[in-house]
Amino acid sequence: WRDLRGALVAVDLARAALFAGLALASANASGTRWLVFGVAFVIGTLSVFFDSGLQTLMPSVIDDDMLIDANSQMAVARMATLSIGPLVGGILIALSGGFAIAFFLNAATFLVSAAFLTMLRVVHGRPAASRCSSSSLRLGMGCL
Repeated sequence: WRDLRGALVAVDLARAALFAGLALASANASGTRWLVFGVAFVIGTLSVFFDSGLQTLMPSVIDDDMLIDANSQMAVARMATLSIGPLVGGILIALSGGFAIAFFLNAATFLVSAAFLTMLRVVHGRPAASRCSSSSLRLGMGCL
């Protein structure tokens, strides 16, 4: 699990660097539409890896009896940020006169996330998943 946590930290640091790069390009008026599209694609791809990894890591850092509540709180937080984030970003852009401040702030949030991830401790290890076999497939299909 330590490697997974390290991978999540690396993804957050990469996303922070990409947003900081966008901020610098925006501040220098050197950003092009294609730069933004390319960075957005890379950040979106990294976000898929991060979200999948985080869901994989959660059972090892949260007790079983708290896992459903934690997943629910994560879903609420995700929906809140998807709803409120564009509003806050729009206000920052309007008040600062450009995208640079919003991109720098977003980069900072990924740095904070990476810092918190380094503080996670494994509550309990999970047994390694066994290899898929025909008997486990039959058992699984029988449950369906």
